[in-house]
Amino acid sequence: MTSAASSHSPAAARVAQQLMTFLTTVPSSEALTVDVVGQQFGVTLNADSERSIYRSGDLGSGWNYGVAVTPGNRTMKRGFEFWFYNPTPGADPTPICALNLDALRQQLAAHGFVERVTSFETGGSGWTDFLKGDLVLTVTARDLVSAPNGDACIISLQTTDGR
Repeated sequence: MTSAASSHSPAAARVAQQLMTFLTTVPSSEALTVDVVGQQFGVTLNADSERSIYRSGDLGSGWNYGVAVTPGNRTMKRGFEFWFYNPTPGADPTPICALNLDALRQQLAAHGFVERVTSFETGGSGWTDFLKGDLVLTVTARDLVSAPNGDACIISLQTTDGR
C-alpha cells in the first residue's frame, strides 16, 4: 500500500488489507457487528465493558493491532474501532505503515466515500471524516504517525456514531 512495502511486517500488511476490504464493503453501520467484524478479520471478539474487542499478538517489532465493536443504542449507531499499538514509546512505525493516509483516501474514494476535512479554529487539520451512507469513518491528527520515509501512517481510525 506504500512504495516501501518490503519494510512492512507481512502480518501488518495482511491486517491492513483486511481492514480496507472491510471498510470498502461494509454496507452500513448496521453491519458493524461482532460476527461480521470477527469473520472479516478471522478473529473472535470478546466482551469488554460496553464493547467487544480483539487484541492481536505481535505483528513484528512489538506492534499489535486491535478491533472493537460497540453496540448501538437509542442515541448511538453501532461503532467500529481499529488500531495498531506498540508498548514501546516512540517505536518506529515502519513495520505497520502498510496503510498511509494517501492510500486510505484513494481506496475509500474509489468505493464511494466522500472526504470532509474539519479544521481547528486555530488552524491546521483537526480531523478527516470519510462518509458513505450512514457510515462516518474518522481519522484525527492523533491517529497518524510519521514514518522515517515521511509517510503519514494510520495507526487508528474509528466510526463516529451519533445518530
